[in-house]
Amino acid sequence: MDKLGVSLPWLLTQLISFLVVLFVLQRYAYKPLLAMMDKRKQDIANALANAEKVREDAAAERAKFEQQLEAERRERQQAVTSATAQAEKVRQEIINKANEEATQIKAKALSDAEYERKQAMVQLQRDVADLSLAITRKVLANGGVDDAKHRALVQQFLNEVERA
Repeated sequence: MDKLGVSLPWLLTQLISFLVVLFVLQRYAYKPLLAMMDKRKQDIANALANAEKVREDAAAERAKFEQQLEAERRERQQAVTSATAQAEKVRQEIINKANEEATQIKAKALSDAEYERKQAMVQLQRDVADLSLAITRKVLANGGVDDAKHRALVQQFLNEVERA
């Protein structure tokens, strides 16, 4: 090997040195470095798992919030519908009450008008009877027709006028 320029003792020394350096590096550098890299890999995996869990929790909370929001929307809509129905009911009650009052006022007015008409007719009959009696007395100065008969004639005339 000398012809190739390689010295055997030098090669063995270098081989032994290489093996010693390799042993030292493996024992004190590679194993701790690999252990640290495995730990870092595990930490990253745990962080990713935690992030995924947090994302899932956030999605669940969002879904829960959206359900609550939808429930509140339905409740508000129901409250609006209920208030509208209540307002419509009150409006209808007010209209019905106003119609009843108008009917009562109209009936009372008709009743009052009828009463006044009857009172006017009675007064008119009295006035006509008194007037005709006075005229008859003046015309018949001798008293040819008595008062009772004359009143009966006037009443008969008024009844005929009322029927017509």
